[in-house]
Amino acid sequence: EFYYNLTHCTDYAALVIDTCDVGIDVEGIHKDGRKLAERFFAEEEKKALLEDFSDEAFTRLWTRKESYLKATGVGMRMPLDAFCVLEEKVLRKETMPLEMVSEKDNYYIKSFCLKENAELQNIWLSVCRKNRKITNIDIEFITRSDLKTVFK
Repeated sequence: EFYYNLTHCTDYAALVIDTCDVGIDVEGIHKDGRKLAERFFAEEEKKALLEDFSDEAFTRLWTRKESYLKATGVGMRMPLDAFCVLEEKVLRKETMPLEMVSEKDNYYIKSFCLKENAELQNIWLSVCRKNRKITNIDIEFITRSDLKTVFK
């Protein structure tokens, strides 16, 4: 049995395949996500992010949150302040609705900053998987011309 998850933004698409529940998110740099962070993030995340705010740091946290929501299968029904994604292992908050994610399950996240060349903005990619740390991951870039060849 295998599990997969897809994501895309502007010129990028990503797919993750695993033998357990998994989620992935890829995003270009969000401009001024400060208000979103102040309103929706967990207190620990707000504190870490707002001390020295940057669009890059916000985007990294945002992709981590989205990859977790996708791995759990809950999606945006779960409040964004019900969990914290600052560390490799996702921390559940007291406010997390128990019916949404089993207490026995743990989720682990890894993030990567992708940059094809100096002219492009940074792209953040985060992967989340259930009950196992992410130790190895292969990232392969496929260009639009590669896809055009495949889908003639």
